[in-house]
Amino acid sequence: MSSCVQSAVSPVATLAETVARRYALLAEKYGTSAPREVFGHCIEMHSQPPFRDNGAGALRLAYIGNMSLSYDLATLVETVAATADVSLDVAGGGPDRERLGKLASGADNIRFHGYLDETGLREMLSRCDAGVVPMFPESAVGVPGKLADYAAAGLAVMTMGSMSPFSSK
Repeated sequence: MSSCVQSAVSPVATLAETVARRYALLAEKYGTSAPREVFGHCIEMHSQPPFRDNGAGALRLAYIGNMSLSYDLATLVETVAATADVSLDVAGGGPDRERLGKLASGADNIRFHGYLDETGLREMLSRCDAGVVPMFPESAVGVPGKLADYAAAGLAVMTMGSMSPFSSK
């Protein structure tokens, strides 16, 4: 059995389906009509990541990396700040960090951690359900390195912009 077939029936696939169901419920609650699909990443996991149930049913998102021109973090931060049952953990820095902090002001469901070492990053990702890649369609980034970090942590990946499978690019 190929590793892609194996991963399709693995606990990682189950976690991705759970995250997709949570997202679909939130999308329905907030009236979005965007198409929603789960795409397997076909990365063979050597150990089962734990199901991350915080008991509150909130969807916990992660963003790691640069806070600058390639990523539409303002839309992500504004949306999460206005959504009670979603949280966002952000690790990294960059020229937009201060502006994003102001957008998140007063939102207790958004946490900026700054730059984290490997242990800190693993701990942060272990508390999340999905990693977010909010790229602008005109971004010059081909394949963001954060995809590998999210996959290694067993996270589902949510994309928008040029990384979206529904993008015209």
